[in-house]
Amino acid sequence: MRRTGRTMLARETFEALEENRAGSLAARLGERKQFRLKLPAEYWELRAQLQSAEEAALGDGGEAPLRAMRRLRGSLIELEAKAGGASFRLRAGLLERVQHSLDPDTVLLSFHLAQTGLLALGGGQIRHIAIPSARR
Repeated sequence: MRRTGRTMLARETFEALEENRAGSLAARLGERKQFRLKLPAEYWELRAQLQSAEEAALGDGGEAPLRAMRRLRGSLIELEAKAGGASFRLRAGLLERVQHSLDPDTVLLSFHLAQTGLLALGGGQIRHIAIPSARR
C-alpha cells in the first residue's frame, strides 16, 4: 500500500510539474504584445517578488522562500488567466504517453529547482529520488 501511495504521489507531482512547464512554454511561445499590454502593473510587481523569492530559495534553501514562491506563482497564474493567457490544456494520460515514448534503455529525469528531489521515469516505472541538501 505504501509503494502505491508513493507511486501515485510521484505521478501527480510529475503531471503537475509538466503542466506548469507546458504552461510556461505556451506562454513564452504565444506571448504577444496585446497580451502583455493586458497585464496589470500588479503582475510585474509580483514577477519581481517571485524572482527575489527564487533567489532567496537558491541562497537560503529554507521553507519561507518556497512558500512565497508557491503563493506568488498562484497569484501570477490568476492574473494571466484574467488577461487571457491561459489558453493551453494538458491532455489526460501524460505520464503514460511519456513512458510509452521512451526507449527501453532510456530514463527521463524531471526536476524543479524549488524541490528537493527528482522524478525518474523509465522501464514503465516512476520513482521519486530525494536529493540531499548541500547545506545539511
